[in-house]
Amino acid sequence: MNTLIRKVGTVFCLVLVVAVFSGCDPDRRLRGTWDGNEYQEGSVIGLNDRWEFSSDEAIFRFTINRQRISVFGRYSTDRMKNPHHIDITFTEVEADGVRRPADPALRLKGVYTFKGRGSGRELYLAVYDDFRPPERWLDKEVGPVFVGNKTGKSLIDLPWSEMIEDSMSKMLGAWGSPGPK
Repeated sequence: MNTLIRKVGTVFCLVLVVAVFSGCDPDRRLRGTWDGNEYQEGSVIGLNDRWEFSSDEAIFRFTINRQRISVFGRYSTDRMKNPHHIDITFTEVEADGVRRPADPALRLKGVYTFKGRGSGRELYLAVYDDFRPPERWLDKEVGPVFVGNKTGKSLIDLPWSEMIEDSMSKMLGAWGSPGPK
């Protein structure tokens, strides 16, 4: 009986920790790497662009005149708005393998949405420096808009019930039998 109470207590603590830390992320659905293209008026204007999001860091990788450039910064989101809002402040720029501080004025305001479900989900992201783009920019025929697919799979892509069930079975399986009496 004592062993059962300890197991239930440990599982409860695990679920509590997951619940507490999951609230720290601006929009967990963004987390990961998104590869795609930028569109404006139905034409591709940026080929093979990449946005990477962690819990609070954003990295934008793109090519200009055959030179690969990466811009690093912090972001925040507001999912209560429709479409969702994103604000990005870039802190560093990397070009030719050299990282430099970014211009402090390098801030973007944007809107984003998701289309599709599961592995077919696409990110539509429109950002601008002077103002927040209107919702109509989230269309390839209008733009400019980045349209990307998530590459790779992160824990955040798994449904919560599947994650918790998998964690519990691993944890309970690790304990094995109740042991000697």
